[in-house]
Amino acid sequence: MYTDFSAGRKCFRGNPLNARKLLRVCTFIYNSSEVSNGTFSTPNYPGVYPRDTECHYLFYGKSNEKIYIEFAYFDVEGVPPCLSDTASDYVEFSNFRTVDRKIPRHCGNLRPTKIESDADFFRVSFKSNDKFDGTGFEAFYQFRNNPGAHALPPFPTFCRR
Repeated sequence: MYTDFSAGRKCFRGNPLNARKLLRVCTFIYNSSEVSNGTFSTPNYPGVYPRDTECHYLFYGKSNEKIYIEFAYFDVEGVPPCLSDTASDYVEFSNFRTVDRKIPRHCGNLRPTKIESDADFFRVSFKSNDKFDGTGFEAFYQFRNNPGAHALPPFPTFCRR
């Protein structure tokens, strides 16, 4: 509490009780037309990742490519199975721009198995809470030719005579 001497009032400094916590958000984009492979990691890796952080790693391949991901190191605070009703930090995977549940969330210190996208887009999301810390993860990604993908034929040309 402090006193606003200009108006003679007692005031409280800080956030209202119903204010949301500030969340750090980051997005990293990987395009196969720029680099075909590399590494990505949590912020501050190999140091402790920041609390209250949400990062999205977006992988955009060509129409005939898939994305392959392998984790070299994994230490994300939490107790598997890292369900949505727990307070665990987690890493989540999706073949879509929104969340799908095909691949379960990961937390703890066991590395996820090798991960392969269904098609030319893949999203990895990392979320930390405000409670405990971990050193995060480091992973290798690679865009590879998808032999099962078929490029769409070009649109037909219609001409008037």
